[in-house]
Amino acid sequence: MSQYLRSLYLGLLLSSCATSTETPIPSTSVYYEVALQLPQFRPLLSPGGIALISHSTIASMRAGLAGLAIVHAVDQEAYYAFDLACPVELAPWSTLQLSGLELRCPKCGSRFDVLSGTGRPLSGPARSPLRRYRVQRLSRQDKLLVSN
Repeated sequence: MSQYLRSLYLGLLLSSCATSTETPIPSTSVYYEVALQLPQFRPLLSPGGIALISHSTIASMRAGLAGLAIVHAVDQEAYYAFDLACPVELAPWSTLQLSGLELRCPKCGSRFDVLSGTGRPLSGPARSPLRRYRVQRLSRQDKLLVSN
């Protein structure tokens, strides 16, 4: 019996330190059209480019819980989008910021990988990835559509 309890305790201890694949960031409605010709989105024309959207100024567009980070993948013609809410600090006033080619939480200090498309934590107290949204390239114009 004590061997069973010891194994259970060790399993719980190890799993509590592991990185989670689920995000605690609540699901929210996202629908945002990105016109790549606009100056604020021109970084997305180049691989490795990142653009941040803090909120939507158009009523019909929704930009996630805390805003969006849109990323043009480095090695392919793919785009990724992540919510700017930190999985540790879920307060709406705690928005992730761009720090080089990573996103960083100014409150808890967690850093997140966005160029690979995973949104996984690189350092800090965060153990869960960022909430990721779908990005489609619209063929009719030079636009992206971010949605869930």
